[in-house]
Amino acid sequence: MTDFGCDCIEGPIALVGFMGSGKTTVGRRLASQIAWPLVDLDAWIESRLGATVAEIFDRQGEEAFRRAEEEALIEVLDQRCVLATGGGVVESASNRRRLSERARVVWLDARDPVLWRRLEGSEATRPLLSGRDGEALRALHRRRRMLYAAVAHWRLETDRELPGPLARRIAAMVTASPS
Repeated sequence: MTDFGCDCIEGPIALVGFMGSGKTTVGRRLASQIAWPLVDLDAWIESRLGATVAEIFDRQGEEAFRRAEEEALIEVLDQRCVLATGGGVVESASNRRRLSERARVVWLDARDPVLWRRLEGSEATRPLLSGRDGEALRALHRRRRMLYAAVAHWRLETDRELPGPLARRIAAMVTASPS
């Protein structure tokens, strides 16, 4: 394992981006490379609430999920980890502020056709895909892109690069930049 000098970094390296951008996949690789734990925020919430994200949306609504997401984020930001956020974490101004102040934030970005191909068939596990047509998803992606840009310290396109090389680039960028 390569030593990327991550002992000097306090707090998490947070990956943000739209669903399908590669946050969890790249996060796993990055965590392995720098020997930090991976915290997938959606999985954290599922574990705490004893239900899947889709079940939480269905039974309690998106607002309840967003409250749980904010609580989880507050707790996780005190950890030194690789944090794979949910795509909508940036919807909250307080979440954006917390992320930009307490984490090194990397925006994983991808073009719409790439995202739609990656998301194909995942409607059951991604509640925001359910009942939305392509135009509604494009509008959501356009709106969130501005929010990702507002919170991110770095932006990387994930369209053509494999997760391993992306993770190595992130490790190099984050450790080369002062806190």
